[in-house]
Amino acid sequence: IPSMSTWLKSLDDHKEWGKDKISVVQFAPIFEQEGFLRLSQLSGEFISWNELQDMLNVPHSTTLLIM
Repeated sequence: IPSMSTWLKSLDDHKEWGKDKISVVQFAPIFEQEGFLRLSQLSGEFISWNELQDMLNVPHSTTLLIM
């Protein structure tokens, strides 16, 4: 299971996902500060999209892309 920072960077670098130019690696420090170290923790079982949106302080659309 990749770390959050590794996964976020892979999204930014991905040919298809990255074409939208929405950088998500910038959120790695927030995830780390909040204790989200592995991708598995981003499951809806542990956090809702509303909670994620509040944590990252981003628009709804960006939250859904990350989820």
